[in-house]
Amino acid sequence: MAQVDSLDRADIGGLARRGLFSLGGAAISAIASLLVIVVVTRGSGKTEAGNLFSATSLFVIAESLCALGTATGLVYYIARVRALDRGDGVRGLLRTALPPVIAVSVTVAVLMELLAPSVAGMISDGSDDTLVIFIRVLAPFLPCAVLFDVLIAGTQGFHTMTPTVLLEKIGRPTLQVALLLVAMLVGENWLMALGWVAPYAIGLVVVTGAIARLVRKEKHEPVTLRVVPPSEFWRYTGPRGIAAVAQLTLQRLDIVLVAAYLGPRDAAIYTAATRFVVLGQLGSQAVSLAVQPKFSELLAKHDLASTLRVYRTSTAWVMAVTWPIHLLVGILAPIILLLFGSGYDEGRWVVMVLAGAMLVATGCGMVTMLLVMAGRTTANLINVLVALGANLSLNLILIPRWGIVGAAVAWAVSILLSNILPLVQIRRSLGLDPFGRSSAAVALLAFAAFGAVPSIGWLLGGSPALVIGLCVVGVLLYGAGIWRLRRVLDLDSLITPVLRRLR
Repeated sequence: MAQVDSLDRADIGGLARRGLFSLGGAAISAIASLLVIVVVTRGSGKTEAGNLFSATSLFVIAESLCALGTATGLVYYIARVRALDRGDGVRGLLRTALPPVIAVSVTVAVLMELLAPSVAGMISDGSDDTLVIFIRVLAPFLPCAVLFDVLIAGTQGFHTMTPTVLLEKIGRPTLQVALLLVAMLVGENWLMALGWVAPYAIGLVVVTGAIARLVRKEKHEPVTLRVVPPSEFWRYTGPRGIAAVAQLTLQRLDIVLVAAYLGPRDAAIYTAATRFVVLGQLGSQAVSLAVQPKFSELLAKHDLASTLRVYRTSTAWVMAVTWPIHLLVGILAPIILLLFGSGYDEGRWVVMVLAGAMLVATGCGMVTMLLVMAGRTTANLINVLVALGANLSLNLILIPRWGIVGAAVAWAVSILLSNILPLVQIRRSLGLDPFGRSSAAVALLAFAAFGAVPSIGWLLGGSPALVIGLCVVGVLLYGAGIWRLRRVLDLDSLITPVLRRLR
């Protein structure tokens, strides 16, 4: 295996530029996603909000199930066939992946329509039919949502982030906010579900044209044998498909269980509190989407030295983006939950528990994605199933005893398992780990700026104005510290060309 780091500053700079572009989209997506929750919680009662969150959680789990793991499979194989100069295999990959996805998603959509009353009866007490209406409005759009996600992932294999950022990160959540506002003004409950799901159909039209243009640019030779045999593609994507469903279930099933055990009111509070965890996840995903094809290429060439450098550098980038968010969310939990209206501050302990778990998770870097890009989809599946089993067991035990805090503890444990298990496997099989000088520097800086400094405000009486003011001081200190660490974080390759253009 190659032991020489083959990356140059241009490679790191390209990854940084794609990551920064994706990060900008993720920031807009985070704000829009938070606004979706704010609009729903402030524009409707807790019962209606809880029912909508439960219905959309079921929809997202079904969406992941119907994708059959093809989103990751397309990124993995498109990047590989292009790295090996076999771009003619892209069409074959799409012909392999899309027909089964369409067939399964249509079937599940029909079942959702037919079984909506039974599914709603298992979650709610049946006192109203709002949940049934929400499920039936969402169901016809399931094939559109699945194809949208799969094709968006396919474009990432071409090393372009433009469709992902413009359509998935900016377009869809922003349009959801606009349509939900219209639904609130009209005052019809079913329009809330329609406003949430309709952007998938609009986005599908646009992304279909985008991937068609990318495929046309690839060289195409009249070959009868596909570069990647369908059997190989499905052997890779099969375990990944099950793992993807399990991962989405980890993030969404607790909402459904809270609604079933405690009612839609508590489900609304729990959903609002957990959305702040998603803010940090979006930042992590922004870097992940930019780096994922590069991992596939480097591992295809068995270049472990370059893979280690990208892994450690990208981990520091992820921490630099997400640790300020998780620390601030934990510190400011009693204040920021007021955004959703009265009564939602009951979720402050949920926020703090999950924020702590996410600090550990992001400190492991993109370990799950690296495991998958190394072809270890079966190991990834086992990890996710272990985490899901722990999550489900703890939810059943802790929700009746501790309420929404119990659900948060269950999710936190599953988050830790989902990251620590693959971390051990990557270390043993490839000799790679995310721990380096850059990540240690970011950790110390983040704790100082967003842990120590704002905590002074709580120690001095907890005035919201004082705490927020100290958070602003922390932001300034953090910005100055990141600038001092720019060489350690390999950001010079991004900053230098920008400064040169400005001059």
